[in-house]
Amino acid sequence: MPGIKIDTVSFVPEDMPGAAMNPEYEGELCRGLFLRVSDPHQFPAVEFGLRTICAIKKLHPQEFHWNSPRSPLIMFGDRETVEAIDRGEAPEYILEKWQEKLARFLKIRNKYLIYD
Repeated sequence: MPGIKIDTVSFVPEDMPGAAMNPEYEGELCRGLFLRVSDPHQFPAVEFGLRTICAIKKLHPQEFHWNSPRSPLIMFGDRETVEAIDRGEAPEYILEKWQEKLARFLKIRNKYLIYD
């Protein structure tokens, strides 16, 4: 995706008083991704987030869960998207379903923009 650099990273979580007390995998070698936004104007953050969540759900369906019932609603703003992710729908399909609502929002939003 444009505007982001992704590298693999290995690390060992450790106790950090005042920041991370008793991390879940303390002392164990963990692997992950290091994300660095190189161009915030080009980076499609919402699409990236959706695609990442869908990929994690697909690769690790048994381990995937939302932290709380409110977490995904806060993140996406609607139950329809959360249910689509839970059903395992492709991110392309979810993004396509957003387009009609997005077009309506942009039309309404234009009335309130002060600057172009």
